Amino acid sequence: MATSVPVREQAIVFRELATLIGAGVTITQALSDQLNRPLSYTFRYFLTQASERVSKGDKLSAVMRDNAQMFSEITIALVEAGEMSGRLDNMLRDIAEYLEREVELRNMIARETFYAKILIGAALFIPLAARCIVTWLMVDFMSALGVFFQTILIYALLGGIPFLVLYLLYRRTTATETGKNTIDQIKLAVPGLGGIVERLALSKFARAFGTLYAAGVNVVRATPMAADTCGNRYYTNIIRLTVPRIEQGIPLSEALAGTRLTNSLLIRLLETGEQTGNIEEMMTKAAEHYESETHTRIRKLAVAVVPVVVILMGLIIGAMVIKFYTGLYGGM
Repeated sequence: MATSVPVREQAIVFRELATLIGAGVTITQALSDQLNRPLSYTFRYFLTQASERVSKGDKLSAVMRDNAQMFSEITIALVEAGEMSGRLDNMLRDIAEYLEREVELRNMIARETFYAKILIGAALFIPLAARCIVTWLMVDFMSALGVFFQTILIYALLGGIPFLVLYLLYRRTTATETGKNTIDQIKLAVPGLGGIVERLALSKFARAFGTLYAAGVNVVRATPMAADTCGNRYYTNIIRLTVPRIEQGIPLSEALAGTRLTNSLLIRLLETGEQTGNIEEMMTKAAEHYESETHTRIRKLAVAVVPVVVILMGLIIGAMVIKFYTGLYGGM
């Protein structure tokens, strides 16, 4: 099965597994109990398979690795760390907290951009509705219906076709590693959007790296896994290129020096963490800082979009009103 499991479902299930196992319930029974939850077919299938295999002596991490397309590498690594250390309940709790923060971040982005999305939708719908209503009042319903389909066709030709072409071009470009890297570099260069993408990538890396390091995963292994969570191929490649130097004993903060991240807060906090032995705490501070900045920048961008859309709507509706009265009095 090639479908990933929704992050929200993972967070809920891992949280309950941690509670049950910590209370002394066997892992087999804890997995079986989750089947009573309203879960997606994909996750239910995995839990059924996991319960059966774990009851026969397999480890949960081994079952997860056999279904690696459903889970992130970080999640699997944390479960392995929990099994090796005998602290599986603690690791499952850490996974739940990590995933809950990911859900919170996604919800924040959706919440802050909701009003702007509504306005953009209204900017497309109101002119269409106004034209149809005016035609209905001045002519008849069938004419209004004709205007509706005519306008939809215009939207499709002027907006739909170019969008489809751009989408197909995007899919073709991102089909290669070089293409993904180029697209993600372009995102970083877009005014307004670039700062958000950068801070979002760094917050995800810091959160993932801190979680893995706290679980006992060594820096050499934790660095590329955390890099893969960035969501931006350009930053992923930058961080992954440091692995050979880390293997030689060079600290991660020093290995990142000379890259685009040289003067970033991430490196300064990472360096402090390496010197004091509090890498997890410093990475948490970095993640919280970048998440806060991401929130602020998204809100500012969403607020900036509102007046632009309102002005465009005003111009469109004003033009329609002028056209209406010109037509009304021109025929008298």
